[in-house]
Amino acid sequence: MKRTLVISLAGLALSPIAAALAQSTQTSDTQQTQTSQTQTTPQTPTGAQNPPAPTGRNVQQLQTITVTGSAIPRIDQETSSPVTTITAVQIQRSGLTTLSDVVRAVSADNSGSIPNAFANGFAAGASGVALRGLTVNSTLVLIDGHRVTNYPVADDGERSFVDLNTIPLAAVERIEVLKDGASSLYGADAIAGVVNVIMRPSFKGIEATGSVGTSQHGGGFTRKVTLLAGGGDLEKDRYNGYLSVQYQKDNPIMTKQRGFPFNTGDLSSLGGPGLGGPSARNGGTNGAIRPDTPGSLWQPLSACTSGPMITDDTGSYCRYDSVNRYGQLQPAMEQGGVSGRFTIKLGDTTTAYLDASYMEAKTWAPGPPRPIQNSTPHNTGSITLPVGNPSNPFAVPARISYNFGDIPDGFNYNNHNARIVGSVSGQWADWNWNAALVLNHAWLSTTQFGFIDYQGLLGAVANGTYNFANPSANSAAVRASLAPSYNKTSTTDMDSLDLSANRSLWDLSGGAVGLALGAQLRHEAQNDPTLNPNFQFQGLGNAQTKGSRDVSGAFAEIDLPLLQSLEVDASGRFDHYTDAGNNFSPKIGIKYKPFDWIA
Repeated sequence: MKRTLVISLAGLALSPIAAALAQSTQTSDTQQTQTSQTQTTPQTPTGAQNPPAPTGRNVQQLQTITVTGSAIPRIDQETSSPVTTITAVQIQRSGLTTLSDVVRAVSADNSGSIPNAFANGFAAGASGVALRGLTVNSTLVLIDGHRVTNYPVADDGERSFVDLNTIPLAAVERIEVLKDGASSLYGADAIAGVVNVIMRPSFKGIEATGSVGTSQHGGGFTRKVTLLAGGGDLEKDRYNGYLSVQYQKDNPIMTKQRGFPFNTGDLSSLGGPGLGGPSARNGGTNGAIRPDTPGSLWQPLSACTSGPMITDDTGSYCRYDSVNRYGQLQPAMEQGGVSGRFTIKLGDTTTAYLDASYMEAKTWAPGPPRPIQNSTPHNTGSITLPVGNPSNPFAVPARISYNFGDIPDGFNYNNHNARIVGSVSGQWADWNWNAALVLNHAWLSTTQFGFIDYQGLLGAVANGTYNFANPSANSAAVRASLAPSYNKTSTTDMDSLDLSANRSLWDLSGGAVGLALGAQLRHEAQNDPTLNPNFQFQGLGNAQTKGSRDVSGAFAEIDLPLLQSLEVDASGRFDHYTDAGNNFSPKIGIKYKPFDWIA
């Protein structure tokens, strides 16, 4: 458990981090708060314009709001699909410091999600949400109802997702989590649900926060500062603008900073594996060696320095616990950025805004030393030191088992995300309309170090240029030639034009029939080069992605309040993908509310 000291310009407070989003409530519990917010802002989160001033029959329309999962503004915010709303106040009380932690603490996020701590995967350095047990590519993440470009590297090379680390938290007004399929409105990738991050539509004043904290058992020291400043009154000045800045840095948490069984690879007391076998035979920089003759036994390459020797029927090895020495439960991270919005009233019923953000997230993920034995992409499991090699004490070739403990190993990730949104909304006749243009580009710099160059390894073994018996004698130049670093830059783009309109039709017993129409044109592109060109490095595969596609889609939704207690909502979306053809996704939802306290 972390304890965090929060220092604000408004005051001083000590608060332990609460259970993740324990105060998160269903949309119905926050209906009054959201209605109040909507009345004081000229624009709903998805860009739909508020109805005109009340006159007789439509007096209640002032309290309508657009809820994630429906394109029709409504008074009763409980739709036929379950929506959980997390407000900025609840986020602050929870003690969670990143948007990733907030979203991934929702109970519907479970199997298939990607945490920041997963530093050894394809998409290391990122955090993705997976609702209802499906994978990250089945949950759609939006900002103010508009799409966000994906992380430049797909999970396992095949599942694209939005990196939650690149969404600014300081300017968030609330987060709506739709725990139901929504492909009929948003597209095929919303099959598991939608996370809609709604930013503040306006802000006036100055708000600054600073916090530091650490974990109860050590490691994970964190510090964070935010600044939110804005000015202008939309009603009086006809404009509002604000700027948000945030920065956070987290130290790593090592496995050796925690108790058993997290701090060791020796699980023999639980009936699991011990420290014998190939892992112990590698023995860090000690390693093991034996004459390449039938019946010979392994023996330490050099004197053991890490505890008692381990002996089994294949020989004797130095004790080696990679989990305790190098294991991490949380990588070191540094993230921050700036975002801002400028809103202007162009007329009594027309409002426009420009929203821009730049976020950067860095992750350092060192790993254990790389082994000399490997099967990918070349098999070096039976590598031998020739006679005459300085590290071979025998008169015959010698098999060697070894980890390059004198060569640091791991990955550094630096992800950038630049996004700009321009939106105009207004009214024409009885229609409320919105048009928005989104331009979003992400680029990820990945640096790998410590991976063994295959040709360099063969040369070092044949020529004896690398000293296995005494690695401290190796020069920096020898290490660099054996394990040169490598860098690549991966990119993604998502550009879209979103058009939507809605209006009320005739009245039924339960209220007015609502109709919404929309269309979207978007361009998606990804370029992820290989991390192992020409199969140069041991222990790495060779995967790459490059391509683009255009998507055009249209959707319609109609809401029928047949009775005060019975509502039917029908929607459908047609999409054309230039790479995959056509898709149509329909949906019908029915809500029955016999009493105010049950639906």
